[in-house]
Amino acid sequence: MNSTFEISSRLSRVLCTGAVTVAMMARIAFAAGEPEWRFVVVGDSPGDPASATGVSPYLATVAQAIANERPAPDFVLFPGDLISDINETGTAPPLAQQYQNWLAAMAPLYDAGI
Repeated sequence: MNSTFEISSRLSRVLCTGAVTVAMMARIAFAAGEPEWRFVVVGDSPGDPASATGVSPYLATVAQAIANERPAPDFVLFPGDLISDINETGTAPPLAQQYQNWLAAMAPLYDAGI
């Protein structure tokens, strides 16, 4: 199995598992009368079709803005699309590199423990 497929599969599982987890958390929290919790939903970050990175140049700014929110969100749900996959010039980096670029742009959230 190549690394692109492994990374893609892993991220897909995380996203699908994340969506199910959010639904379950909401049901449990509401049933238990838990206090409010905050979350952010962000998506569609591939950027311009001619992107050289496969990721929007604004994603890191958005991630930093979310990380700076006070009170901080309890979690972030990112339903996709994460990367461009291929651009119209055919010069997009390999998928594994595009996913690495996405993870790097989202680093402020990981660093903040969100």
